[in-house]
Amino acid sequence: MKNKVIFVGSNPSEASPDLSAFHPKTQSGKRLQEWIEQADISEAVSLNVCWEKTSNNRALTIEEQEDLAYNLENRIRNHMEAGSKVIALGKTAARTLSSTGLEFLEMPHPSRRNRKLNNPVYTNEQIKKLKKYIKNEN
Repeated sequence: MKNKVIFVGSNPSEASPDLSAFHPKTQSGKRLQEWIEQADISEAVSLNVCWEKTSNNRALTIEEQEDLAYNLENRIRNHMEAGSKVIALGKTAARTLSSTGLEFLEMPHPSRRNRKLNNPVYTNEQIKKLKKYIKNEN
């Protein structure tokens, strides 16, 4: 896959050793890496709506999402090139991206807390949906 894929999450996990999005040492980062490999994505960037951790991984409020949307859009545009695809990982990222006007695909957040992802059929459907989207087959 030659298109750059930009994954957008909510905010860094408390488990992350730094403030990066989907750090490879976190459970979400490990699962996202599996998805990237399964979808045959060669170039991926991970960003978060917010670059700060929240207490107990608290979800961002609607007000915080609205305040951060413009900055997020600019950060995404800095990474975009022809054919880039944006993927919202979870509801917070999807709600924030909705206010930017950018086209994106919503996928479930790769957290181990997401019980839907314990179902391999559901997970495989999500990977198929991702592959279709990045190949412009939607």
